[in-house]
Amino acid sequence: MDPLLTTHLLAPASRRRLERPRWEVRYDGRLIGWVQERRLGRAASTFYEGIVRIDGQAISLELSIDFEERCQKVFDAWRDPSSSPHTRRWLRLE
Repeated sequence: MDPLLTTHLLAPASRRRLERPRWEVRYDGRLIGWVQERRLGRAASTFYEGIVRIDGQAISLELSIDFEERCQKVFDAWRDPSSSPHTRRWLRLE
């Protein structure tokens, strides 16, 4: 992972017991997105959803069990929005 790419665990937005952890993803101190923990049904694995910020809009990326890979995917989508099918669809490049 790029040394300028950092994460910070956010405090829970509410006191709900089932609220999943969420991390800010920053590049050189600038907020570029988030990674949100997800649980799918009875799956034993924890999944992470990448959310990238482009032009003030939050765009959800696919799920993965690899936290660092999700952070990198958020960075890649932020740096080059045409590199992700989710951001391409949002930008209407498809």
